[in-house]
Amino acid sequence: LELSSICEEVSNLGVSEGVIDHKGTRPQASSERIGRYTYMATDLEVEKLPGAWLGIHFRLWKKHGITPLWAIFPESEWGQAQIMREYLEPWATKEGIFTTIDSDGSFAIALDLPHAEEKDAVVRAVVDRLEDMRQQWLMHIS
Repeated sequence: LELSSICEEVSNLGVSEGVIDHKGTRPQASSERIGRYTYMATDLEVEKLPGAWLGIHFRLWKKHGITPLWAIFPESEWGQAQIMREYLEPWATKEGIFTTIDSDGSFAIALDLPHAEEKDAVVRAVVDRLEDMRQQWLMHIS
């Protein structure tokens, strides 16, 4: 339950700070994951934005053991997994951030949670990571 509330607060803070945008997206839950669909915040038309899913992904957490939270760019026109991998993987490698290609072709980025920190600090760290990702993406489209 605490992880779900962290995801919700990350989503709310990310939107309020202009890091992500939920333009027409919705929350999503299944037996495998709990989170929501979103976009990187920008003034581009929504049709041109890469879509991502953010949240707790139980299978990736079990498989890699790194973190419960993930940003996933689906292998579709909406998610633009290959493009986002090209833009974000070099940055992630340089920063020591784990990425993987999931079995369905999605590009997944681990959103590490700081240990022994208050909830607000954890939320802040995840939103900051999302902002770093957004800045890397903006650098490539500018």
